[in-house]
Amino acid sequence: LAVTGEAQVVSVLAREKESSLGKVLDVMSGRVCDITTA
Repeated sequence: LAVTGEAQVVSVLAREKESSLGKVLDVMSGRVCDITTA
């Protein structure tokens, strides 16, 4: 049970990291687009 619990926590943290990374990349790419269009 402890092992599966840890695996679930790790997978959740990995998902949160991916989603936050995606948001950061979206913001960065958006800024780049704003700079290039400006």
